[in-house]
Amino acid sequence: MAAFDRILSGIPELDYALDNIRLGDNVVWRVTLRMITRSSG
Repeated sequence: MAAFDRILSGIPELDYALDNIRLGDNVVWRVTLRMITRSSG
């Protein structure tokens, strides 16, 4: 395998958007969670 061969993330849409990931790429995920409250009434 060459140093810049493409690998799959397992998420097809992400692979398409990023043109796949290459060995040596750094991938950082930033996740934001928001609390959702429901009122009964």
